[in-house]
Amino acid sequence: HLTLKAEVATTLLALALVYLLGASYGGMAAALALLLRMLLITPLQVRGLHAAIGYDWRSFFQSSYRSLLASVVMVVVVMWLSRQTGLSGYAHLAGDIAIGTLTYALAYSLLHPRWPQEFKLVFTAR
Repeated sequence: HLTLKAEVATTLLALALVYLLGASYGGMAAALALLLRMLLITPLQVRGLHAAIGYDWRSFFQSSYRSLLASVVMVVVVMWLSRQTGLSGYAHLAGDIAIGTLTYALAYSLLHPRWPQEFKLVFTAR
């Protein structure tokens, strides 16, 4: 019950943050709101999972460290290359999305080379 209440509360907080900062920061307000929501909700989710199935912080980090590292690499590369491209408007947005997607895919693939096979198993295993 705590997790459900926390989900609702953090979602409302994120929406309020987007409302308050959206005019000034645009899409970055949404990104900041989502980051804040995840930082607040993740400990509560892990606590709930631990109570339900014994999933603890060690299990959480073992299953998510690759994504976390790939995300950090992606942010650094996008922030650096975004300034170098000279693009503006929608072209700049599309370029950032393309650079971010490719960087994340490459970084994650280097950290976890077998992910395509494991991904296929999700859909083919019975």
